[in-house]
Amino acid sequence: MLGLIAQLVSSFSFGISNVVWKSPLSRSPQIVLILWRTVITCALFGAILLVTGEQFVDIKMILLAWLLSSLSFGGLYFFTKALKHEDAGIVSTITSFSYLIGVLTSVFIIGESIRLIHLFSLAFFIISTALLSHSKGYFKLTKGIKYALFAALIWGTTLTLMSIPAKEIGFLQSSFITELSIVIICLSLCLKQKSSFHLMQPLVQEFRFIVTLSILAAIGLMAMYFAFEKIETYKVVLISSLSHMVSIVFSRLLNDEKITLRLISAGLLASFGIVIFVLDELG
Repeated sequence: MLGLIAQLVSSFSFGISNVVWKSPLSRSPQIVLILWRTVITCALFGAILLVTGEQFVDIKMILLAWLLSSLSFGGLYFFTKALKHEDAGIVSTITSFSYLIGVLTSVFIIGESIRLIHLFSLAFFIISTALLSHSKGYFKLTKGIKYALFAALIWGTTLTLMSIPAKEIGFLQSSFITELSIVIICLSLCLKQKSSFHLMQPLVQEFRFIVTLSILAAIGLMAMYFAFEKIETYKVVLISSLSHMVSIVFSRLLNDEKITLRLISAGLLASFGIVIFVLDELG
């Protein structure tokens, strides 16, 4: 049950984060924003590890976590790239299809067996996502949609496979390794692009957004990796699909748009999928 609650928290945190990204990305360099957001979360995780005194001893799992985390940077890169071209609600909805890839990864690569009752949950999630996606023709392959699909493919595989090291080295070490790898990649890209002149500019202009994104990312990442420790990987992946509903709602609220009947219907379907999970965990 703790794993279920943790992943619900993660889904809400990432769902809100998806919307918060939109505003600063329209004004500041993409890689620099990712860098500063991740520097803060990396420092936070590092401080927690120092206080708890956890030791990095499983070299094999650490290297695996580093590899997968480095690859997962592609998901964050293409997701933020997509937000430069499309609304947050559209991008979040398309990217949420990563849960389909994640379920396939957990079954065919990790070797988990999905139960029949969870197939019903999956069906409700798919219908809710398709309902939202169909509302404005989101399946038209614009540049932003293509980027979102790339993000879904990368996250659906790498973050799902991160359950392997997370179960062995724990959620704190996994979170720190993920963020540290992204910091190193972003620094390398900034040096390559000679954008060091702009490194401080977003910190001043977008400070409140960067801090908000850092807090949301820290909560979402730790909660997800904690969930990996407690419940089956495919369950974590399926529940993660709830984040697109959170993004849709918050994009409507922050942009003062109407909550449509289609949105309410999709929300009820996704909620029913979650209820099935809860009843199964309690049963």
